[in-house]
Amino acid sequence: MIFPKAKSSLNNYSAARSNRVIKSRENNSAFSNEDLVLQYLKSIQDHFSNDGWLVPAMEDNSGQTFNNVVTAMAFILKGEKQRAERILDFYAQRLDSSNSNLNSQNFFYKGEARGFFQNINLNDLYTPFICDRWMGDNAWLLLAYKFYEKEYSFVDKPLYSLVTNDLKNLLLALYTDDPSGHGGFIQSGWRWGPRNSTTPVNDYQLNVFDSNGNPVGHEEGNIDAYAALKLCGEDSIAGKIKQWLDYRMNLLENISGISLPLDLYSWRSLAFNSDGSYYKNLVLVPGNDKRFRKEVSFNGKKATGFYSSADSSFQNVWLDGSGHMVCAFYFAGYADTAEYYSNQLDLFLINRNIDGTASLALPYTANKTGGYDWVDINKGFSSSCAWYIFAKEKFNPFTLETYKVTEINKNESSEINYHFGQNYPNPFNPSTIIKFKLPKRERVKVSVFNMLGQKIITLNNNELPAGEIKIIWNGKNNLGDDAASGVYIYSIIINKKQYAGKMILLR
Repeated sequence: MIFPKAKSSLNNYSAARSNRVIKSRENNSAFSNEDLVLQYLKSIQDHFSNDGWLVPAMEDNSGQTFNNVVTAMAFILKGEKQRAERILDFYAQRLDSSNSNLNSQNFFYKGEARGFFQNINLNDLYTPFICDRWMGDNAWLLLAYKFYEKEYSFVDKPLYSLVTNDLKNLLLALYTDDPSGHGGFIQSGWRWGPRNSTTPVNDYQLNVFDSNGNPVGHEEGNIDAYAALKLCGEDSIAGKIKQWLDYRMNLLENISGISLPLDLYSWRSLAFNSDGSYYKNLVLVPGNDKRFRKEVSFNGKKATGFYSSADSSFQNVWLDGSGHMVCAFYFAGYADTAEYYSNQLDLFLINRNIDGTASLALPYTANKTGGYDWVDINKGFSSSCAWYIFAKEKFNPFTLETYKVTEINKNESSEINYHFGQNYPNPFNPSTIIKFKLPKRERVKVSVFNMLGQKIITLNNNELPAGEIKIIWNGKNNLGDDAASGVYIYSIIINKKQYAGKMILLR
């Protein structure tokens, strides 16, 4: 199954409709949850930043580039053009090629394009914290400018054309072919360090290298860069990045056997969904894994969402990640599942009052477990609120598209009727059983793929009777040879609908 069937969750689902209305404390007029979350982003932009330019991360002095980028995109989605321009103007006005102050949020340093810092102090002349000029944040900033261009054009914003071109050229300059011959990647950009020092400095070194001196790429940041360069028409480099990402995912999961972070499934599904069902259904891997999917108590209610990694030891929900998953489910073609988790997000909303203005916000996580001891669950987090708006607007920030309901996909998600379950045993050797139930006799195609999306074997492609079905995979490929140890995806297609799960073969 794609989403849980627990009675408490379904009760919450019916109680937390996405159009639930809350009364404003100020004027007693009706606003939707989404309106009040948008009001929260407006309030923190006005209250926490000099000149009302930027938004803070968690009602503090931390101005993170990523948080401001997704907030700008949320403002554009909601028609708040001038508020988006405040954020985009801030970066566009910092293209001084003669800048010689290393502790300045400026794209240039002594004539060299270096990109923008990840994090700056909103209360101290926007000076950077000790942090990276991270390539992923710069790629996201490029996405925001391309979204503005799509919606409004750059006719009245010539600076936006300049910063867009500078950001694109920076990513291209950081590109390198993969030393192992699998496409290429965008390197990390200027880093802070040395990491073991008590006094690390900004711009310590450009990029990161392994022990053999080979450049190292970051998977998540390269998804960002792929999407941004694709929107800029740089299809050749984007294609090489995708080739490298496919190789890396196979290397990390299938060979190393490690579980990937949540966003390496949801973001790839969003970025690559037009490339076929394999990429769309990457979202089903965490969607069907109880180590990712969590039901927690929050403000006296039971609510379901997703943790940042596959970890059974922590009961926590990462609200950014739950927003990613909602958007990815929509664009993978699972609208019912997306609606379920979209409604669950409403259960994590908290009341906020910023400088006398009532609003609603999402914290970063539901509690402090799993390395999130720094989170204040009584305060909103700007990126979580932006992803909430993305989820409600059914928006894909990697392609700048909004999901549209059509006659084809109105009733697309009836998978729950088939009662899919995880294969057992898992991990396994030498064989495992894939189980599901059919409400009626239907044609079923069951296939196994590796983590590169290559089909290993087709286990069934015939009609099967109603009732419980058990499909056995004996760990062999279509040629009868033993498949190697690693992570595999099993795909079940029934009536043009697909279910996918992850299984691990250990020799």
